[in-house]
Order: sequence, then structure tokens, then C-alpha cells
Amino acid sequence: MQWLSSKVEIINAEGDKKVVFFDTWNAHSFYFYDAAGNIAECIVRHDLKNHADKPFNITSFLCVNEIGLATDDIYKMNKQLEAFFGTRLWKGDQERFAANGSQEGLFLLPNYLVKEIWFPSDVAVQPNPLAGIIDNRGKYYHFQFTDGELKTFE
Repeated sequence: MQWLSSKVEIINAEGDKKVVFFDTWNAHSFYFYDAAGNIAECIVRHDLKNHADKPFNITSFLCVNEIGLATDDIYKMNKQLEAFFGTRLWKGDQERFAANGSQEGLFLLPNYLVKEIWFPSDVAVQPNPLAGIIDNRGKYYHFQFTDGELKTFE
């Protein structure tokens, strides 16, 4: 956080706290806005045991760990992710919010009809378009998320 705070403003998450601990995820997080106004999170997942002793810099980031796919049907989106990528539901109630994948990479699935904003901001949860490539155990998947629909490509 010290390294990144010289480049962007860190968002207060709970009152004046900059860092939040999530007990059920065994993770510490802090948040900032990227250049496009998206909420971004730096997360330390303690269960992964990937501690490093060197000074932090841009090369210290390991991956994009979470991608938000806002949906009005978490159950359906979770089933699509399972079928397309071979991932599984990790946590969540499938009514308000769920996470699909593993601690090494998650799709966050908020129901935008129930969950209105991204924590800890006032950014509305909505199905914004996104395209990318994910690596799941050495297999690469191209995907596109547009108008709340997920498509994959070879």
C-alpha cells in the first residue's frame, strides 16, 4: 500500500480505515480507483503462502485475482463459468453475491438487482463489458462479457 499510495489515492474502506481484513477469506485488502474510474483492489490472500521479502514494486504483483461480472442471475452465470472454464463456486449465496474460482483467481458475481454498489465505494454494480484471456491450470480461455452475457472463444 505504501508503494501504490505514491501513485494513486487509497480509498477509505470502513470509516477512516485503509486496510480491511476479511475473516472468512483470510485476506487483507485496500482499494483505489484506476484511470477509468473502476474500483480496484489489492488483496493479500494469506492462505496462498507466497510471502516475499524483497521491496515491493510493480513486478511484485502476481496476477489479476478478481474480475467482477455483474449479473441478474448468479446461478446461471456460475453454471456458465463451470461449463466454460471448469471452475467451481467458491463462496456465496447465489442470491446477492458469489465467487467462482479459487483463491488464485476468482470471478466475483454480484446480483446488480440486489447489491447496488461495489465495496467500499459508491460505484454502481452493473454489467459492464469486458474481454480477456484467463489461464486456468495452463489452459488459456478467451472470453467476452457483453450485455450481461458471457461468450468464450478458442
